[in-house]
Amino acid sequence: MELTTEEALAKAVAAHKEGNLQEAERLYRGILQSQPAHPEANHNMGVLATTAGQNSEAMFFFKKAVEVKPDFLQYWISYILILLELRQSEEAEKAILEARKKGLDDSSFQELNSRILRLSNSE
Repeated sequence: MELTTEEALAKAVAAHKEGNLQEAERLYRGILQSQPAHPEANHNMGVLATTAGQNSEAMFFFKKAVEVKPDFLQYWISYILILLELRQSEEAEKAILEARKKGLDDSSFQELNSRILRLSNSE
């Protein structure tokens, strides 16, 4: 019996929360195989990649989530944080500006801006 996207996503999220990361990844990848632009599956794959220390791969997934659903704050925060982790301060700054253009403004952006400044000053 084949799962619907919603069912597969619910199972993947449950597996992810339970720490069954291989099963979560398998389910997220299954969703992305049929729907490559699925924002939540992309974001959650980014979270898994970050957990595994695969930051470049995580950036790809987070960027995709932001492109597909640019009005969702958490996707922007995850994307900006991974850019900072990869020491891409200019790209992180651009991402904050883009998020603000989309109407998102949050106190967390102030903290991210501070981190960008610290990163820029340390380079």
